[in-house]
Amino acid sequence: RRMGLDSETALIKCAAAGDAASVGVLADARCDVNARDARHGTALLVAVCAGHDGVVEQLLALKADPAQGKVDAGETAMHQAAEHGRLACLQRLIEGNAEVNCTSLTGASPFLMAASAGH
Repeated sequence: RRMGLDSETALIKCAAAGDAASVGVLADARCDVNARDARHGTALLVAVCAGHDGVVEQLLALKADPAQGKVDAGETAMHQAAEHGRLACLQRLIEGNAEVNCTSLTGASPFLMAASAGH
């Protein structure tokens, strides 16, 4: 399941690239949709950061957990989507029941991160 020395899973690499077909193949092979890389990122988190809302929706349908995969100061996929202005990803996360009022380790909410980034 792991690829290379960087500890990214094949699923994380495909999600980052927005490769929905390969995400589907890996899901059919029963890969762990919540596996984390060395930075504690998940396929869902990297798909959000890259703005691949279709892959975000696909991963949520596969039961990817939006609360998993925290980066930097405990920022979730909601934080990253808000900070980067990924509105379609935010919509998918909200539809997938992601925690809207979550806070990072520094106490920042997704709303605060969006406002701080000018969104």
